[in-house]
Amino acid sequence: IVIPEGGLQNILDTAAETYGQREAIVFQNTHISYKELKELAEKLAASLRRRGVRPGDRVSIMLPNLPQTFIAFWGVMKAGAVAVMTNPLYMESELTHQIKDSGAKHLITLDIFWPKIAALREQLELDVCYVTRQGTWVPVPFDGKEVVAWKDLFKTTERLSVEVTDAHETIALLQYTGGTTGLSKGAMLTHANLLANLTQL
Repeated sequence: IVIPEGGLQNILDTAAETYGQREAIVFQNTHISYKELKELAEKLAASLRRRGVRPGDRVSIMLPNLPQTFIAFWGVMKAGAVAVMTNPLYMESELTHQIKDSGAKHLITLDIFWPKIAALREQLELDVCYVTRQGTWVPVPFDGKEVVAWKDLFKTTERLSVEVTDAHETIALLQYTGGTTGLSKGAMLTHANLLANLTQL
């Protein structure tokens, strides 16, 4: 298998350059092109950097299948951080275990999950929660510091895309097992691991 050079985000860059105007995401009335997806991801990466996310940091993404989920994943990649895909249906004990075990200090989630997060904030030891909305209006105590509105992350002209110098050693994703035989365990996947899998598709 010939693994492409660089990080996983190079796939998005290539798609944006080659098929920029084609639709990357279609969800209900939302249509996002590859060019727009790249721009949103890079704006998100810049905003995450301003709020303390550094290369190698774990960022928990606790979202269902929404456009924000794809933007969040690529934004984390562009920031050089590690995505921790967190199941929104997790019970409190599972959620606490995974977030603390992963070392994530930043969480991206949906407002309907906020009550669950709010009850566990001290245990989760999170620095910042980024909360998006999707047709619901659950009260969320936005303060712009520890609880940040998703839409505010894109009120910037800054863009960021961290270069991955060693795809074989740089972790891109911390994916947890289902936990059917005990506590779920995190499997570390490098950029090369993920690129190899995509190459085989």
